[in-house]
Amino acid sequence: MTLMQFRTITLALTALLVVSSLNLAAQNEKYGSTPEQQNACKEALSLYSTYYKQKAYGDAIGFWRTACATCPGGAKQSLYVHGVTMLKNLRKAAISDSLDQRVTELNDSIFMLYDRRMEFYPATKKEPNNRCHVLVHKGTDWYKFYPDDYATAGTMFKEAMDCLGADTPPAALSYYYMTLHYAKRDAETDEEKSDAIANILSEYLMVQGYINDGLNAALAAGDARAEKGYTSANKNVNQVFLKVAECEDMVPLLAKKTAASPDDFDLKVKSLGLLENRNCTDNELYLPLARAVYDSLKAPSAAYAIGRLLLKQGDFVTAIGYLEEAAANNTDSTLQAKYELKAGLVASNLGQVDKAMRYARSVKRAEPNNGGAYMLIGDVISASASRCEDGAIGGRAVYWLATDYYEQAISRDSSVAEKARRKISNAKKQYPSVDDLFTYGKSEGDSFTVKCFGETTIIRPR
Repeated sequence: MTLMQFRTITLALTALLVVSSLNLAAQNEKYGSTPEQQNACKEALSLYSTYYKQKAYGDAIGFWRTACATCPGGAKQSLYVHGVTMLKNLRKAAISDSLDQRVTELNDSIFMLYDRRMEFYPATKKEPNNRCHVLVHKGTDWYKFYPDDYATAGTMFKEAMDCLGADTPPAALSYYYMTLHYAKRDAETDEEKSDAIANILSEYLMVQGYINDGLNAALAAGDARAEKGYTSANKNVNQVFLKVAECEDMVPLLAKKTAASPDDFDLKVKSLGLLENRNCTDNELYLPLARAVYDSLKAPSAAYAIGRLLLKQGDFVTAIGYLEEAAANNTDSTLQAKYELKAGLVASNLGQVDKAMRYARSVKRAEPNNGGAYMLIGDVISASASRCEDGAIGGRAVYWLATDYYEQAISRDSSVAEKARRKISNAKKQYPSVDDLFTYGKSEGDSFTVKCFGETTIIRPR
């Protein structure tokens, strides 16, 4: 090695040591401005963390308080996360002992920790919107700790949603919408009530959009826990919405919003879904919205909307084309059964037996407890007497098989029970008589295969 090479290596090692020293100094500075403070902070953090990991919160809390008093605010984010957990544990005990003043003090401390965490960790490498996520947790606890002050929690949720958008956790979306419901419940004047209803209606579009985005993402990722959360939020939000949403309130509001933003196709899609969800189709807004969305985006929801309107106008032939397009191009699994079932019903009315059965069986496979699917199959079968006529008993055997499906509908879906019983009563009137069975050598209780559908049923006399 030459002298020059030796000096080059020496300089490189010296530079490396300097950089390492500077990095080490920077790392230590977050624990304090002096070596004494740094050592005291690290020791307190280590001691409380040891007990915390063992869930020995009673032993950990003292060392945690020492760490809070010793360490700079930005020493460790976990100091605030773990602190909230331990204080909530103390709060639970205080509630059990009816120590109201103690509960109040702990509440204040918990929310102070949230505020300090947002102050020192507004963003991290892992969570660029860390402050917004922390605000969700703060809002959730405020919602639970102070149920009468839901408005404050609602403000926190709204700020977090504006920041996180579709990444807002499902519980926060549900809680936020509930705060709007409580505002309507507690409204004292007609004006306050009217404003509250307007908020419930207008915010539904945003909240439901985030829920749908989250649910579709969870389904695509196979995340069962997230799917359950968004499904629950969807149910809660819709329960509130359906209690309030009346067409006479919705239509003017949506008309005003869409007129103010004529190029906002996302708003048109959501507005159309809103009208569909509440069955508000007999108004001047519905068809223009449906056609605008369909022409611009070819959205399945728009095709479905146009198909439904054509049905009301009696144009079944044109309607089924739109309904089939909706079913074929739909990517929202929560709507697939709805689209297929409607297309199947229209196909049945048009006498398109094979198509109607294909749609009905598809719905039955996807949703085994969907009574509408069994009802549709029963209707298609019972309407096929002439198609199944074999010169013997085949034409009447369809009513036995139809009854089987109506009975399955009753056992799986109580919402169709009354309608199914009426259809069973009508089907029984078409059963062959005892004499008919004797003529064709058939006995009550025997199996019988309805050849035109390839299914077996039980022989029953009228």
